[in-house]
Amino acid sequence: MRGILGLITLCFFTLILLAGCQGQSEATEEQQQQKTDQEKKAAKKEETEGKKFIGIVANVEPNSIDVEKKDKEGNTTTKTFTVNEATEVLIGSKAKNISKITTGMKVTIAFEKDGDELIALKITAKKVKSAEE
Repeated sequence: MRGILGLITLCFFTLILLAGCQGQSEATEEQQQQKTDQEKKAAKKEETEGKKFIGIVANVEPNSIDVEKKDKEGNTTTKTFTVNEATEVLIGSKAKNISKITTGMKVTIAFEKDGDELIALKITAKKVKSAEE
């Protein structure tokens, strides 16, 4: 009789232990999924934040802006960015309309690619000081 009670007790504790391990396994899978989701969000954020272009405004239209950048060898790269209603435009720290951006201003453009098109998300501009200032 004692042997049967001991065996039943052993089985009972084994089931409890296995149930606890199963719960931990489910929690671990959920934690792993949350970690994966966080990594995906971080990668997307990094991808968006990493796309910036700094240069001088060569031309500005209501729906686009051309920005030039010279490298150390003096070669010029020009990029055209699409401007839409979602594009945030700042001159200094003040929100402005794209019409207030003029050629010669130094700009930093945060952008995303949509196929071959470069979409301006945020344009931050400041006037370039002339040699007389």
